[in-house]
Amino acid sequence: MDTNTGVASASWIELTGVRTQRQRKRAACRQKEQHLRALDRERRRLWRAIRELPMVPLDPPVQKGWIRTFVLNDDQQALPQADLYRSILPKINTVQWNWRADFKVRRRLGGRKVYVLLPQLLKELHPWEFRHLGFTDEECALFFAEHRLDHKGRIYTVYLFNEPWRFSLQVLPNIIDKERQHDAGLQSALRRLDDRLERNALEGPLSNLLGNRHYYREWADPKQRGINPLKNRSLAQVLTALAAEKFEE
Repeated sequence: MDTNTGVASASWIELTGVRTQRQRKRAACRQKEQHLRALDRERRRLWRAIRELPMVPLDPPVQKGWIRTFVLNDDQQALPQADLYRSILPKINTVQWNWRADFKVRRRLGGRKVYVLLPQLLKELHPWEFRHLGFTDEECALFFAEHRLDHKGRIYTVYLFNEPWRFSLQVLPNIIDKERQHDAGLQSALRRLDDRLERNALEGPLSNLLGNRHYYREWADPKQRGINPLKNRSLAQVLTALAAEKFEE
Protein backbone atom coordinates (compact mmCIF):
# COMPACT_ATOMS: atom_id res chain seq x y z
CA MET A 1 0.00 0.00 0.00
CA ASP A 2 1.32 3.41 -0.91
CA THR A 3 1.40 5.52 2.24
CA ASN A 4 2.02 8.67 0.26
CA THR A 5 -1.30 8.16 -1.49
CA GLY A 6 -3.09 7.85 1.87
CA VAL A 7 -1.46 11.02 3.19
CA ALA A 8 -2.36 12.87 0.05
CA SER A 9 -5.95 11.68 0.28
CA ALA A 10 -6.19 12.84 3.89
CA SER A 11 -4.74 16.24 2.99
CA TRP A 12 -7.17 16.54 0.08
CA ILE A 13 -10.13 15.76 2.43
CA GLU A 14 -8.98 18.39 4.90
CA LEU A 15 -8.54 21.02 2.20
CA THR A 16 -11.84 20.36 0.46
CA GLY A 17 -13.85 20.17 3.72
CA VAL A 18 -15.35 16.77 2.89
CA ARG A 19 -16.36 15.02 6.14
CA THR A 20 -15.74 11.38 6.85
CA GLN A 21 -18.55 8.98 7.72
CA ARG A 22 -17.65 9.17 11.42
CA GLN A 23 -17.69 12.97 11.34
CA ARG A 24 -21.08 12.99 9.62
CA LYS A 25 -22.50 10.58 12.20
CA ARG A 26 -21.08 12.61 15.08
CA ALA A 27 -22.52 15.81 13.62
CA ALA A 28 -25.95 14.18 13.26
CA CYS A 29 -25.87 13.05 16.91
CA ARG A 30 -24.77 16.51 18.03
CA GLN A 31 -27.55 18.13 16.03
CA LYS A 32 -30.13 15.78 17.58
CA GLU A 33 -28.86 16.58 21.09
CA GLN A 34 -29.05 20.30 20.40
CA HIS A 35 -32.60 19.86 19.13
CA LEU A 36 -33.63 17.96 22.29
CA ARG A 37 -32.06 20.59 24.53
CA ALA A 38 -33.90 23.31 22.64
CA LEU A 39 -37.20 21.48 23.17
CA ASP A 40 -36.46 21.13 26.89
CA ARG A 41 -35.62 24.84 27.21
CA GLU A 42 -38.83 25.74 25.42
CA ARG A 43 -40.91 23.48 27.67
CA ARG A 44 -39.35 24.92 30.83
CA ARG A 45 -39.97 28.44 29.51
CA LEU A 46 -43.64 27.64 28.97
CA TRP A 47 -43.90 26.08 32.44
CA ARG A 48 -42.42 29.20 34.06
CA ALA A 49 -44.66 31.49 32.03
CA ILE A 50 -47.80 29.58 33.08
CA ARG A 51 -46.69 29.38 36.72
CA GLU A 52 -45.97 33.13 36.85
CA LEU A 53 -49.44 34.09 35.65
CA PRO A 54 -51.25 36.17 38.32
CA MET A 55 -54.02 34.81 40.51
CA VAL A 56 -57.45 36.33 39.95
CA PRO A 57 -60.35 36.25 42.44
CA LEU A 58 -63.10 33.73 41.84
CA ASP A 59 -66.57 35.20 42.30
CA PRO A 60 -68.42 33.52 43.85
CA PRO A 61 -66.06 31.19 45.78
CA VAL A 62 -66.76 27.48 45.42
CA GLN A 63 -66.16 24.48 47.65
CA LYS A 64 -64.33 21.53 46.17
CA GLY A 65 -64.23 18.65 48.62
CA TRP A 66 -62.59 18.73 52.03
CA ILE A 67 -59.05 19.05 53.37
CA ARG A 68 -57.58 17.38 56.43
CA THR A 69 -54.53 18.69 58.26
CA PHE A 70 -52.82 18.48 61.64
CA VAL A 71 -53.34 21.01 64.44
CA LEU A 72 -51.99 21.23 67.98
CA ASN A 73 -54.31 19.54 70.49
CA ASP A 74 -56.38 21.73 72.77
CA ASP A 75 -54.81 20.22 75.89
CA GLN A 76 -51.35 21.17 74.56
CA GLN A 77 -52.13 24.83 73.98
CA ALA A 78 -51.47 25.86 77.60
CA LEU A 79 -48.14 24.04 77.94
CA PRO A 80 -44.90 26.06 78.22
CA GLN A 81 -43.59 24.26 75.12
CA ALA A 82 -46.67 25.11 73.03
CA ASP A 83 -44.77 27.72 70.98
CA LEU A 84 -42.07 25.14 70.24
CA TYR A 85 -44.62 22.68 68.86
CA ARG A 86 -46.33 25.43 66.84
CA SER A 87 -43.02 26.31 65.18
CA ILE A 88 -42.35 22.66 64.29
CA LEU A 89 -45.81 21.84 62.95
CA PRO A 90 -45.66 23.87 59.67
CA LYS A 91 -42.45 22.03 58.73
CA ILE A 92 -43.85 18.52 59.19
CA ASN A 93 -47.54 19.08 58.53
CA THR A 94 -49.33 17.27 55.72
CA VAL A 95 -52.53 18.20 53.91
CA GLN A 96 -54.86 15.64 52.39
CA TRP A 97 -57.84 16.25 50.10
CA ASN A 98 -60.94 14.10 49.66
CA TRP A 99 -64.38 14.58 48.23
CA ARG A 100 -65.91 12.99 51.37
CA ALA A 101 -65.90 14.75 54.73
CA ASP A 102 -65.23 11.49 56.60
CA PHE A 103 -62.17 10.73 54.40
CA LYS A 104 -63.21 7.16 53.71
CA VAL A 105 -62.54 5.24 50.53
CA ARG A 106 -64.12 2.07 49.21
CA ARG A 107 -62.06 -1.09 49.46
CA ARG A 108 -62.77 -4.74 48.80
CA LEU A 109 -62.44 -6.87 51.93
CA GLY A 110 -63.31 -10.54 51.92
CA GLY A 111 -65.34 -10.21 48.75
CA ARG A 112 -67.33 -7.27 50.17
CA LYS A 113 -66.95 -3.59 49.39
CA VAL A 114 -66.42 -1.62 52.59
CA TYR A 115 -65.40 1.95 53.40
CA VAL A 116 -62.15 2.38 55.34
CA LEU A 117 -60.55 5.51 56.76
CA LEU A 118 -57.61 6.92 54.82
CA PRO A 119 -54.39 6.99 56.88
CA GLN A 120 -52.51 10.26 57.32
CA LEU A 121 -49.18 10.75 59.10
CA LEU A 122 -46.81 13.59 59.78
CA LYS A 123 -44.17 14.26 57.16
CA GLU A 124 -41.09 12.05 57.05
CA LEU A 125 -38.05 14.25 56.44
CA HIS A 126 -35.12 13.16 54.34
CA PRO A 127 -31.65 14.30 55.51
CA TRP A 128 -31.42 17.13 52.99
CA GLU A 129 -34.89 18.38 54.03
CA PHE A 130 -34.00 18.14 57.71
CA ARG A 131 -30.90 20.27 57.18
CA HIS A 132 -32.53 22.94 55.04
CA LEU A 133 -35.60 23.49 57.27
CA GLY A 134 -33.43 25.24 59.84
CA PHE A 135 -34.39 23.41 63.03
CA THR A 136 -32.92 24.71 66.27
CA ASP A 137 -31.05 22.42 68.69
CA GLU A 138 -34.15 22.23 70.88
CA GLU A 139 -36.30 21.25 67.91
CA CYS A 140 -33.75 18.70 66.62
CA ALA A 141 -33.93 16.90 69.97
CA LEU A 142 -37.58 16.04 69.20
CA PHE A 143 -36.65 13.98 66.10
CA PHE A 144 -35.02 10.59 65.64
CA ALA A 145 -33.39 8.97 62.62
CA GLU A 146 -34.82 5.76 61.20
CA HIS A 147 -32.90 3.63 58.68
CA ARG A 148 -34.87 1.73 56.05
CA LEU A 149 -34.35 -0.37 52.95
CA ASP A 150 -35.92 0.55 49.64
CA HIS A 151 -37.22 -1.94 47.07
CA LYS A 152 -33.68 -2.41 45.70
CA GLY A 153 -32.17 -3.18 49.09
CA ARG A 154 -30.44 0.18 49.49
CA ILE A 155 -30.28 1.93 52.87
CA TYR A 156 -31.85 5.36 53.27
CA THR A 157 -32.58 7.53 56.31
CA VAL A 158 -35.66 9.48 57.35
CA TYR A 159 -36.22 11.71 60.37
CA LEU A 160 -39.46 11.27 62.36
CA PHE A 161 -41.09 13.38 65.04
CA ASN A 162 -40.88 11.83 68.51
CA GLU A 163 -44.28 12.91 69.84
CA PRO A 164 -46.92 12.78 67.08
CA TRP A 165 -49.68 12.35 69.68
CA ARG A 166 -49.46 16.08 70.43
CA PHE A 167 -51.22 16.80 67.13
CA SER A 168 -54.63 15.74 65.88
CA LEU A 169 -56.39 15.86 62.52
CA GLN A 170 -58.85 18.60 61.66
CA VAL A 171 -61.24 18.51 58.68
CA LEU A 172 -62.13 21.78 56.94
CA PRO A 173 -64.05 22.60 53.76
CA ASN A 174 -61.80 23.25 50.78
CA ILE A 175 -62.88 26.73 49.66
CA ILE A 176 -61.47 28.02 46.37
CA ASP A 177 -61.68 31.82 46.19
CA LYS A 178 -59.06 32.49 43.48
CA GLU A 179 -57.68 30.80 40.42
CA ARG A 180 -54.71 31.28 38.15
CA GLN A 181 -55.30 33.41 35.10
CA HIS A 182 -55.79 31.29 31.98
CA ASP A 183 -53.72 31.86 28.87
CA ALA A 184 -55.00 29.75 25.98
CA GLY A 185 -51.92 30.40 23.85
CA LEU A 186 -49.44 29.17 26.47
CA GLN A 187 -51.55 26.14 27.35
CA SER A 188 -51.94 25.19 23.69
CA ALA A 189 -48.20 25.57 23.00
CA LEU A 190 -47.26 23.44 26.01
CA ARG A 191 -49.79 20.77 25.05
CA ARG A 192 -48.46 20.61 21.47
CA LEU A 193 -44.88 20.31 22.77
CA ASP A 194 -45.79 17.53 25.20
CA ASP A 195 -47.67 15.68 22.47
CA ARG A 196 -44.66 15.96 20.19
CA LEU A 197 -42.29 14.54 22.81
CA GLU A 198 -44.66 11.69 23.60
CA ARG A 199 -45.55 10.89 19.99
CA ASN A 200 -41.90 10.67 18.93
CA ALA A 201 -40.77 8.84 22.11
CA LEU A 202 -38.29 11.59 23.00
CA GLU A 203 -38.81 11.64 26.78
CA GLY A 204 -36.37 8.77 27.36
CA PRO A 205 -33.53 10.16 25.21
CA LEU A 206 -34.08 13.60 26.73
CA SER A 207 -33.86 12.23 30.26
CA ASN A 208 -30.64 10.35 29.40
CA LEU A 209 -29.19 13.44 27.75
CA LEU A 210 -29.87 15.58 30.82
CA GLY A 211 -28.28 13.00 33.11
CA ASN A 212 -31.52 11.83 34.78
CA ARG A 213 -31.71 15.10 36.67
CA HIS A 214 -34.79 13.94 38.59
CA TYR A 215 -32.82 11.05 40.09
CA TYR A 216 -31.41 11.80 43.55
CA ARG A 217 -29.85 9.64 46.20
CA GLU A 218 -27.89 11.51 48.84
CA TRP A 219 -25.89 8.51 49.99
CA ALA A 220 -24.87 7.48 46.48
CA ASP A 221 -21.66 8.69 44.92
CA PRO A 222 -22.33 9.87 41.32
CA LYS A 223 -19.92 7.17 40.09
CA GLN A 224 -21.50 4.46 42.26
CA ARG A 225 -25.22 4.97 41.57
CA GLY A 226 -27.15 1.76 41.31
CA ILE A 227 -24.60 -0.25 43.34
CA ASN A 228 -25.94 -1.89 46.47
CA PRO A 229 -23.99 -0.52 49.49
CA LEU A 230 -24.62 -3.81 51.34
CA LYS A 231 -22.85 -5.88 48.69
CA ASN A 232 -19.97 -8.01 50.04
CA ARG A 233 -20.59 -6.73 53.60
CA SER A 234 -21.43 -8.97 56.51
CA LEU A 235 -24.27 -8.36 58.94
CA ALA A 236 -21.79 -7.42 61.67
CA GLN A 237 -20.23 -4.76 59.44
CA VAL A 238 -23.63 -3.27 58.59
CA LEU A 239 -24.71 -3.15 62.25
CA THR A 240 -21.38 -1.57 63.25
CA ALA A 241 -21.77 1.14 60.59
CA LEU A 242 -25.34 1.90 61.75
CA ALA A 243 -24.24 2.10 65.39
CA ALA A 244 -21.42 4.49 64.47
CA GLU A 245 -23.82 6.68 62.48
CA LYS A 246 -26.27 6.87 65.38
CA PHE A 247 -23.42 7.74 67.75
CA GLU A 248 -22.35 10.63 65.49
CA GLU A 249 -25.91 11.96 65.42
